[in-house]
Amino acid sequence: MKDTKFSIAIHILSMIALSPHPINSVDIAKSVGTNPSYIRKIMSLLKDHKII
Repeated sequence: MKDTKFSIAIHILSMIALSPHPINSVDIAKSVGTNPSYIRKIMSLLKDHKII
């Protein structure tokens, strides 16, 4: 199985940066094509590393 955390993290950061309004994990998950809980897990890792 291919690890996609990095590409999804970039997708999350791009969506946050480019969105004119607040965006949530459901919106990001629809765009990525994955589960919102997986998006929240990656966002938590980004937060722990003080990226977001």
